[in-house]
Amino acid sequence: MKNWELVRLGDVCNLINGRAYKKAELLHEGKYPVLRVGNFFSNRSWYYSDLELDDSKYCDDGDLLYAWSASFGPRIWKGGKVIYHYHIWKTNLNLDKVDKKYLYYWFEWDTERIKAEQGVGTTMIHVTKEAMENRSLYLPAISEQKRIVAILDEAFEGIDRAIANTEKNLANSRELFESYLNAIFTQKGNRRGDIKSQFVPLSTLLSEQPRNGWSPPAIFQTGEGIPVLTLSAVTGFNYDGSRVKLTSAPTKEKAHYWLKKGELLITRSNTPELVGHVAIYDGNPQQAICCDLIMKMTLDSTKADTKFIYYYLRSLAARKYLMSNATGASATMPKINKQVVQNAPIPVFCVAEQKIIVTKLDEIASQAQRLETIYRQKLAALNELKQSILQKAFTGELNADTANQTTKAAQEGIAA
Repeated sequence: MKNWELVRLGDVCNLINGRAYKKAELLHEGKYPVLRVGNFFSNRSWYYSDLELDDSKYCDDGDLLYAWSASFGPRIWKGGKVIYHYHIWKTNLNLDKVDKKYLYYWFEWDTERIKAEQGVGTTMIHVTKEAMENRSLYLPAISEQKRIVAILDEAFEGIDRAIANTEKNLANSRELFESYLNAIFTQKGNRRGDIKSQFVPLSTLLSEQPRNGWSPPAIFQTGEGIPVLTLSAVTGFNYDGSRVKLTSAPTKEKAHYWLKKGELLITRSNTPELVGHVAIYDGNPQQAICCDLIMKMTLDSTKADTKFIYYYLRSLAARKYLMSNATGASATMPKINKQVVQNAPIPVFCVAEQKIIVTKLDEIASQAQRLETIYRQKLAALNELKQSILQKAFTGELNADTANQTTKAAQEGIAA
């Protein structure tokens, strides 16, 4: 790095904000797609706009972009002409000083560091434009930047291929369980053997009917006190007792909102894809409160197995019922009410048969979870490898032999 120059990011590129939108300006169809942070990473649900804006508010193929709010990171855009949102920067580069792909890789290397060092906010971490423009980076000559980019491109081609294969295997492990789950609850010709399938309302199988929890006022969120579940404790169909907020609000000993081990929980408000997710409270944390956006209920053990009902409410048929009956003023955060949950149609199986089905599903779920754990570990290793190579690139330690040897060794170990 002897001949590398230390510069401010703002000295080699300008960061241009996109446009903030009012709700009424986001259309379900229109002339221009609106690139939001969600679309930037994984969400394929697009909004559109018919507004004609200044050229600076559009991005097109080849533009280097950076998401700076909630989710962070760079992209070289390949999706055609779109309007980009305020939470995304478009970079206007001084190409005499910095190579576009070099800066893209530098952004990737710097993303976690800038969140840790200069991220602000609690519920939605973001970085200010001033903070980003004041970030320091070392720049070698353009010819050296291009040499580094060529090495990184070659090294990352294999790593990215391994990541794509691992992500595909991860998706397949999830689909294995989902396909088995839906197959059990799908009866050809609406028959199960010689017995015609019947359905009963969920309410007839409950000893305690669904009831909303309670969310203490925000002024009592002091960081200490009694745990209150958040939506994320149930979202994803896996109960997570660490997803809580602590409240110092006064409570009543015999209030309805205290959780009891074994209760079935269901989210009553969320995005259309996440509303109606279910989980079973496992007793942790102890003496916890169910929040207002989650309903809790208790199954009558003489009529239904709680785990069976949990599994059925995860099935495609039940998900279609819950999602189609979610309503509310906000299309992005619809709600299901008590009556919708009580009227959910549940297929009739005797309790003994339910337990047999649960045993089978538990076995498949356990296998899928083991595979998912393995694939997540591989993804973590691959991403750590990328960061290791980037670290060498931007500290003057990268050469082709080092990158290739590291990549080959890591891929062989990960493939094993």
